[in-house]
Amino acid sequence: MPAIRRTLHRRLRPTTWTQYGGLAARQVAIYDFSAAQLQASHETQRSHPGQLDVRSITWFLPPFKNPFFGGMMTVLRFADQYKRSENVANHFVITGADDPSPYRAMIEQAFPGLTGDVVSAVPSMQDVEKLTPTDVCIATYWTTAYYQLLFNQTRRKFTLPRFTSRGSIRPAPPPLRS
Repeated sequence: MPAIRRTLHRRLRPTTWTQYGGLAARQVAIYDFSAAQLQASHETQRSHPGQLDVRSITWFLPPFKNPFFGGMMTVLRFADQYKRSENVANHFVITGADDPSPYRAMIEQAFPGLTGDVVSAVPSMQDVEKLTPTDVCIATYWTTAYYQLLFNQTRRKFTLPRFTSRGSIRPAPPPLRS
């Protein structure tokens, strides 16, 4: 009996490749862009050459559960420092989320100096068109770079390497260059 059970289990369980294929198909449907969208992003940046006086930053963040791990603390430290030293207005955008409330609470708990900064959620990439314009925007994870690509209510776009809780670096996608 155990041999039959093992054989059935092997034949009926999804393989790693089957699971990967399904995940890849779902992600390709979500994280895709056209040549026209890429061109629009390039044009946005080309139209603002030279040095900028940065007064506002949109931070594209993936959904997170803890502001103290997975690189989120590093991102929030940067935002807090820019606010304190340069008087920059931060706009945190949680990508793929419906409700910004829990993220606002976590950000404010971790960094009280960020209390009052805008925290919004964009459930889909099409929703970035509704965001408030800012001087620059920063993608903080590879998935957030796709949202950033469509956000052309800015003058410059940057990526930030993603730090893991163990201190190693996960590279962000290459910067979108003109």
